[in-house]
Amino acid sequence: MHLVDYVPDPLSGSMTNPFALIARADGGGIASQTWEIWRQLQPARTLIVDLSRGGHIIRGATNPGLYMGGPGQVRLTANGFPDEEETAWLVADPAIRSVFTVEVLYGDANRWGLAMWGGRVIVQANPELFNPDAFTDCDLLIAAPTSWERDKLTGGLVIDLPVPVVLHAPRPVREIDRPRFYHPHGAAMLDRNGTKFVAGAVGRTSRPIEIVLAQRAPTRNRQSNIQYLPPVETPTYEGVWAEHDPDVVVIPRRYGGLCLPLQEAAARGIPCIATDLPPQNTWLPSSAVVPVKHDRDFPMKGGLFGIYSVQSADVAAAMDRFCDPLVRKEHAELVYAHAETLAWDRWTDRYLDLLCP
Repeated sequence: MHLVDYVPDPLSGSMTNPFALIARADGGGIASQTWEIWRQLQPARTLIVDLSRGGHIIRGATNPGLYMGGPGQVRLTANGFPDEEETAWLVADPAIRSVFTVEVLYGDANRWGLAMWGGRVIVQANPELFNPDAFTDCDLLIAAPTSWERDKLTGGLVIDLPVPVVLHAPRPVREIDRPRFYHPHGAAMLDRNGTKFVAGAVGRTSRPIEIVLAQRAPTRNRQSNIQYLPPVETPTYEGVWAEHDPDVVVIPRRYGGLCLPLQEAAARGIPCIATDLPPQNTWLPSSAVVPVKHDRDFPMKGGLFGIYSVQSADVAAAMDRFCDPLVRKEHAELVYAHAETLAWDRWTDRYLDLLCP
């Protein structure tokens, strides 16, 4: 455990580091990201933003009880975005040196509360949701998690700070000619994960495959050659890999971003297929990326973002390549080598240097 100026928590008695964390913990990648930040960095106080309340449409925190009894003091917001009292609680401990917020600032009340507090705010920014005007009153440090749309992150000093992963022993590559492909349906708008392109690729492959599509909502016109399974609700991806047992993860995303499932797959040595967009095309070999075509620009809080499409035939061709066990073995080694550069053991000290100066 890495600790900076040990701060004993008066309630739990646990050892913590002198910073506060505010983040969502609902579903998929963000749940895993928040869980590992909390678990690896041991914040003194954590405020989990529950967006299932207050009229928001996002599901609630994934297993919030997991956070109870762990490091520091933990609260779940009562009505969506934090109110003034919740933000005041977050920074009430005089030992806290900074607030680490994941993706955004979570509302005006939180912004004003942090501005009145006056300490350093570090945001691990999501460019599509990033509004620099929301941070004008804060002592702000912007942490760019990837190279994607980094130029849209303005309003403070910008540094590169990737999202680390927990490195596990690589999964053995099975010597089979009918591999199982796993695709998580993108809950975000615009079919972010390219589910329709994966569905269109099934039946176009020249070699037999199995495909699992993880999706929360019932799907009309289900294809008989796709297994539709509900997502695995765990705070890490280990449950996903254990339940769905994939040989290859395929996510032909329509626009960029972190895409934590691909990073987490790499940390287990599971080969990945993605689109030719950053940041995935910066670490995946060309044989694992599918060409894209620009469709249109779409307005989001962070500005205009390009939306792309792919040909299902190209996704099918990539799947065909990965039917070869030797190809999967080669790509498993390549992605695992990338994951080694993102291991938490390599990045914990860097995070704590920033969060606990």
